[in-house]
Amino acid sequence: GLFQSQFNSNRGMGVFLSASDTFAANQATVNLNVSGTGGTNNFNSNGDAGVGFLLAGTAHGTAIASNATFNNSVNRGLHGANFLGDGFAVFLQGTAAAPPQATFNNSTLGDAVLNNTQLSSNAGSGFRMTTSLNGSSNGMTIRNATITNNTGNGVTFLRNAGILSAGPYIQNAVISGSTITGNLRGIDIASEFATGADSYSISGNTISNNRSHGINLFTQADADLTVTIDNNTINTNSGDGIRGTQNIGALDVSTMVGVVTNNTIRFNTQNGIDITALHQFNIGVNGALAVNSNTISNNTLDGIVITGSTIPLTQDRIISNTIRNNGNNGVTINSAGAESVVIQNNNALITAPGGQLGGINNNNGDGIQLNANGSRIVATVDSNDVLTNAQDGIQLLVSNTGASLLTANTVTITGNDVEDSGRRGINILNAANN
Repeated sequence: GLFQSQFNSNRGMGVFLSASDTFAANQATVNLNVSGTGGTNNFNSNGDAGVGFLLAGTAHGTAIASNATFNNSVNRGLHGANFLGDGFAVFLQGTAAAPPQATFNNSTLGDAVLNNTQLSSNAGSGFRMTTSLNGSSNGMTIRNATITNNTGNGVTFLRNAGILSAGPYIQNAVISGSTITGNLRGIDIASEFATGADSYSISGNTISNNRSHGINLFTQADADLTVTIDNNTINTNSGDGIRGTQNIGALDVSTMVGVVTNNTIRFNTQNGIDITALHQFNIGVNGALAVNSNTISNNTLDGIVITGSTIPLTQDRIISNTIRNNGNNGVTINSAGAESVVIQNNNALITAPGGQLGGINNNNGDGIQLNANGSRIVATVDSNDVLTNAQDGIQLLVSNTGASLLTANTVTITGNDVEDSGRRGINILNAANN
C-alpha cells in the first residue's frame, strides 16, 4: 500500500502497474492500495497518468484509492494511445478468445464518507477506463470525488471490445456523490461492438458547467447499455443535460435502457434530456400525484426530446415530473420506426424547487409535441397539467405514414388540464403523402 506518498513531476506516470499473461491457469495479478488518514497521497504533474494500469491477456488487477490527488497530468505519448494525460487510467487489453480475460473488478476510487479524492486539471480525463477485445470490469466505483477542470472528460468509460464472446464488459459501475464540473463532458460512457449489456449507476452527483454534455451515453454496433441516473444536479452544461445516441448498421441491434429519477436538470445550453436510439427510458416514477420525480426546466431547447423506436414490447414512461420554462417544447417525441410512450401525472400538484407549479408549463413552444413522419406512434397522454405554453398545449403531427389498420397511429388523451396555450389546446395535423 501507499500512504502519505508523493509521486510528482515525473516524465512518465507517477505509478504504472502492468501485468500480462496468456494462460488462464496463471492469471497474473496486480493490486494497488492508496489510502491512509494522515497526509494526502499526491500523484501530480506526471506524464500520461498519475496512476495507470495496463492489464493484458488474462491478467487481473484491483485498486482501492482515497485521500489522494491525481492532478495536472500531461500527455507525453510514452505509454500508448490509451493513456492521454489522465488522472487515473485503466486499460484492459483482453484476448480474442472466450473468457477468462483481463479484468479489473471490485475497485474503488474515493472514500466512503469523506470527500478527500481529487482528479483535476489533467490534460486527459480525470478518470478513464478503456476495454479492448474481451477485457472486462465488474464493480468499479467512483465516489465522493472532486473531478474538475480536466481538458478531457471528467469520467470516461469506453468499452471498445468484444470479438468472440458476448459481454457485458463493464458491469455494475457506480459514480456517486461526486462533484464533476468544468470538464469537456461530465461523464462519457460508450459501449461499442459485440453484444452484451454494460450497466452503470450514476447517483447523487453535481454535474455542472461542463463544456459539452453533462452525461453522454453512446452505443455502437450490437452493444447494449443500461443506466440508472438518480438524484443528480445536472445544470448549466454547454450541451444537453443527458444525451444518448447510437451508431448502428442495417444488421446491428443495439439498445439503450435508462431510468431517470429525482434529478434537477436545468439551464443546459441544449436540451434537458435528448435520446436518439433504439431505447426504453423511464423518466420519473409512479407515485402519489404530489411526488416530483425530476425537475427539467430552463433549458435552451426542449425539456425532453426522444427520437427513434422503443425496444419491441416496451414503452417509454414520462411520469410525475416538472417540465417548465424550456426554450422550445416541454416534451418532444419523434417516432423513427415504432415508438410507444406514456406521458402521465406530470401535474401542478407537484411543488417544484422555488415553490413553482409542477406539470408541463410555461415552455416557449408546445407543451407536448408528438411526431410520426413515415413511422408509427402509440401514445397515452393522461392526467397531466399542460399550462401556459407559448404554442400548442398538445400537438400531434402525422405525415407520410401510409399506415394500415395494423400499423395505425394510436394516441389516447384523457384527464388532462390544458389551459392558456398561446395557440390551440390540442392540435392534430394529418399531412398527406406526397
